[in-house]
Amino acid sequence: METIAPHPEPAEYAGLSESEAVSRRAQYGPNVLPDDSRLGAWRILLLQFGSLMVAILLAAAIVSLLLGDWNDGIAICAILLLNVFLGFSQEYRAERAIAKLRQLSVPLIRVRRDGALREVSSTELVPGDLYLFDAGTVLPADGWLVSGAGVLVDESVLTGESQAISKLPGSTGTECALHAETANATFAGTRVLKGRGAIVVRSTGLSTELGKI
Repeated sequence: METIAPHPEPAEYAGLSESEAVSRRAQYGPNVLPDDSRLGAWRILLLQFGSLMVAILLAAAIVSLLLGDWNDGIAICAILLLNVFLGFSQEYRAERAIAKLRQLSVPLIRVRRDGALREVSSTELVPGDLYLFDAGTVLPADGWLVSGAGVLVDESVLTGESQAISKLPGSTGTECALHAETANATFAGTRVLKGRGAIVVRSTGLSTELGKI
């Protein structure tokens, strides 16, 4: 899905017109993830044993134990369990993040349309929209922070890092990606711990970094 890269600043940006928002929503679809059946923890765990790496390690462990090489067998089993644990942890965290993003279909978000602020469902956000946020907001889409001060964001749902990330407002001209050195890049599913400001939407739904997971 193509990403729109707008270049506005809040002071001079009136937001999208309602007609343009409707057109982009028809092009990009609603800001939601597909409502597939959520995998349970046990199913995620069992799926880890279906990977090629786990199969190879399991076969190697069995061969080592049958040959009486207990040291190698135990070592391979430890590596096997570590591999399964890491895979389970990553997929389980992704499932929980997706569930949180789906819950954003109910809250309203303040956007600037036709130069005026209005409240819309977060599912109606489209690339190019400018929306306002406060501390405690779970960001509903990927974007660029274009206005704000002292903004701290918890991105652990994507990175696994517990330390809050400081965000600085800037222009929207740089194509942002996860882990890119862009201080104003913001991501769907992350939570604002401190500060308030305005964000221009870069991508929605499956095109967000969380959606790609």
